[in-house]
Amino acid sequence: MSNDVNTIETLSSTVRGGHTIDSGLDLKFGQCRLRLDTNSAELARNLQSYFEPFLDDEGVADIEVTALEMSEPDLGLEFTDWKRDPGKVGRKDSFADLADGRVCRKVRTGMQYLLSDKECLVFGECIKNESQVINFLISQYITWLMHRGNVLCHASALSKDGSGFAMSAFSGGGKSTLALHLMREGFDFVSNDRTLIGRAEDGVYMNGVPKQPRINPGTVLYNPALADIIPQHRMQQLKAIPQQELWELEEKYDADVEAIFGPGKFQLHARLKAFVILNWKRDSDVATEFKRIDIRQRADLLAAVMKSPGPFYMLPGNKAPATVVATDPDDYIPILSKVDVYEVTGVVDFDRAVEFCVKQFS
Repeated sequence: MSNDVNTIETLSSTVRGGHTIDSGLDLKFGQCRLRLDTNSAELARNLQSYFEPFLDDEGVADIEVTALEMSEPDLGLEFTDWKRDPGKVGRKDSFADLADGRVCRKVRTGMQYLLSDKECLVFGECIKNESQVINFLISQYITWLMHRGNVLCHASALSKDGSGFAMSAFSGGGKSTLALHLMREGFDFVSNDRTLIGRAEDGVYMNGVPKQPRINPGTVLYNPALADIIPQHRMQQLKAIPQQELWELEEKYDADVEAIFGPGKFQLHARLKAFVILNWKRDSDVATEFKRIDIRQRADLLAAVMKSPGPFYMLPGNKAPATVVATDPDDYIPILSKVDVYEVTGVVDFDRAVEFCVKQFS
């Protein structure tokens, strides 16, 4: 069946037919309330455990999402591959734009999504692909923030006493590693890889996303607080690998922020005092340097900061096919020009970076 005769409304009716919604949970991410309904009690339990710091059933939901555990249906649609960010290879997402919204499909897992101004539905093998349900919930929170004037940054973020800083890096720059080192210095965790920033009447604020950081073995080996994340037998194997090879391993581990650093250490909202761009290199023979810059004169560095919201993003009040939303430096510069921006160059040196950040932002 061709795409032009389908609508999100009719597809939703087809997909939902025969399924009983009997479980759910209520969440609060920052100032946004989300309600998830599902036909799987197991999925609800799993997500409740993952989002434990953000459980809240005190208000009316701003976003309502349904997740259906089911076999992948064939909706008869023609999907187009979503163009990936520079440097990313392989097929990951595909999409089909209809008259009233967008259908998305994960190429590898077959998970599918219906999105419109009236529908927010994920379906397929949700339990097996729990992380993709988590990412979908988070994507809807990102959309909610962007509709309110925030821009999405490829950045980690930390705070202390309600204010803090964000960090972006070029590929392999170690922003997540540095953030976790700084957690040992009393900072709260705001976000690992996606941070949204926006202006308010009284300043600039940042909003994190409620996703636990996924870190590589090199980060764990050189941060004692993370030692329990990797099984001991694997730790011994990793210690024998040269440091440069460690950073290149395609191996990731979840770090539960509050389990490691204590309750209340995951804070999603804070005033933004500064933005740090890690433009250092592991093979540099130059000492690490921290320099305050005028981002209006260094727009080249925005390549490390800007992040496209991806195929799940829908324009406000969408009643037509969704469009590909490109990043625009003009959306970022007016916000970043209101805070201190630092460029870090030279060799990667986490000890010096920790010292600088503690002195500058504590």
